[in-house]
Amino acid sequence: MAKAFKFRLQPVLDLRAREEDEQKQIFGDARRRRLECEAEMVALNQERLKLLVGAGSSLEARLNLENRMLALDDREADQQVIMGVLMDEERAAQEAWLQARRNLQAMEKLRENRLDEWTAEVARVEQIEMDDWATMRRTA
Repeated sequence: MAKAFKFRLQPVLDLRAREEDEQKQIFGDARRRRLECEAEMVALNQERLKLLVGAGSSLEARLNLENRMLALDDREADQQVIMGVLMDEERAAQEAWLQARRNLQAMEKLRENRLDEWTAEVARVEQIEMDDWATMRRTA
């Protein structure tokens, strides 16, 4: 009876699988932060539209509107800077995840190849044993 298949690099394969999971989680977190920033920018634009719709016609109301619009412009500029940083982080996290996935796939392919070799060797040994048994039976 043949021994069970044992992949010598199984600990490395397990490590690569954990690394791929971690990188995928990091990428997901980076994407979530970027989407939250985009939602904040949409909220700023909606607030701007509300201000424009409800603008009064008096000089004081227009000065107040201008001050609030300038504050919104500053917040939007800040959000755009943050968005740029978050997009860079997301790109880097995605590339790290893709690299970890390629590393995992390479180890999985190596394991598959080794399993195929082992299966072929087991079949070869079994065939030799069957041939020997058939030969011994004919002579008996």
